[in-house]
Amino acid sequence: MNTINNDIKKNLNMPIIVIEGYLAFTVFLYAFGPWEWKTNNPILTYMMLFAFQVALALGYKTGIRKKSINLISIDYIEAERKKYSRTIFSNKFLQILLILNLIFIMLNIVRTLDLASFSLSSILNQVTIGLTNPAAQYKLSQIVVTKFGGSILSYANVLLAPLLWLAIPLSIYRFKELSIVFKSISVITIFLEIARWVATGTNKGFFDIVIIVLAVIFVKKLTPFQSRKKRLYSKSIRKNNIKITIVALIFLFICVWFFSNAIGDRVQMNWTNLEISTGNTQINFDSILMRLCPSYLKATLIYVSSYLTQGYYALSLATLVEWTPMFGVGNSMFLMDNLSSIFNTDLYQFTYQTKLIQYGWDSFVNWHSFYIWVANDVSIIGVVFVMYILGRFLANVVYDATIIGDNIAVGIFCLLAVLFLYMPANNQLLSYPTTFMAFWVLTGIWAFKKKIRLRFK
Repeated sequence: MNTINNDIKKNLNMPIIVIEGYLAFTVFLYAFGPWEWKTNNPILTYMMLFAFQVALALGYKTGIRKKSINLISIDYIEAERKKYSRTIFSNKFLQILLILNLIFIMLNIVRTLDLASFSLSSILNQVTIGLTNPAAQYKLSQIVVTKFGGSILSYANVLLAPLLWLAIPLSIYRFKELSIVFKSISVITIFLEIARWVATGTNKGFFDIVIIVLAVIFVKKLTPFQSRKKRLYSKSIRKNNIKITIVALIFLFICVWFFSNAIGDRVQMNWTNLEISTGNTQINFDSILMRLCPSYLKATLIYVSSYLTQGYYALSLATLVEWTPMFGVGNSMFLMDNLSSIFNTDLYQFTYQTKLIQYGWDSFVNWHSFYIWVANDVSIIGVVFVMYILGRFLANVVYDATIIGDNIAVGIFCLLAVLFLYMPANNQLLSYPTTFMAFWVLTGIWAFKKKIRLRFK
């Protein structure tokens, strides 16, 4: 029984270990990677980066310790899973979500690719061009034209985002429960969504799908529901772990290749173009990591490092300017765009992003990191407290997703996975209308259902 309890607690600590390891790696990449960032106030900058990660870990450990203190057996876990009296996410409801999501993905493909109608041959043609000439497709996607569906489809995407977002994570999470028809719909939906982003030469959407798939696999691996059978099926579990590792490595390889192909084509493999776009920062081909990196991966290292580290340089620049409180609005482009329009004023003028333009850091070209977006509201020092709260929040989500099997928590965990992956670059989660709505509405439902003890299965 103690062995089971220890295994469960180890599992519950895995998410923060992975996240902290990833964030620490990006800081290491910033300090020793190929880019010669001229860090302003280096001692303060690195101290803040260290404090952010410590606060996140402390918040998580405090939250998970409080949650897991009573985990004593699988019987207790099963009792926890049965605590809620009514089932909301029935298979029938999930089926409706999958159909609705498929319809909207088809509509959005027509809209994004500017097609006359939904045509598989046209989509495949666009995907082929997106793979062979991603720069041209990316530029084409940025041209403002009359979009299919107009504002009606845009509003529908935003308002239905909480439901539409859940469709893919839950179809993967409960894949075995689905009939062959809805398994097929789930797979088709995923491939169509990937095709939409590949066809426009855009990294974000493709990465989001990969993050969702890996996040759901991670949740299922951490779920202790089969712990009773661990010893009986140890060989089977080892084989399963090997399969999952292979799948994860394949996804990672595809992501790195797609990213390098897309970004390399945009800058035409011209290092000068890339240096200019990062505030004339030089690439150090003699850096430690560049010397250790195989020649065929050097370009990839340069591209990946640019995306994962330039936000930390922005943080160092932010230490040079004064903070203007934005009272909860400054963390989200979505909020600022809409409120600026409503009140007929420019809220961006108060942000760190705008203030850093004077140092050659373009607010619409360069990354600023999640920390700077949050700092618009709470100051750079205040980010430490936000990271602690975020850690506590993550601990509650992980517990409910793995121990309780709460479907809403699984969806929120996938959203948080997106947030943490992009954390060195920007506030990806709250800057876009669909993920903004999905996060806050799902979080509200998740918090509310705890009060009325509903089970979201």
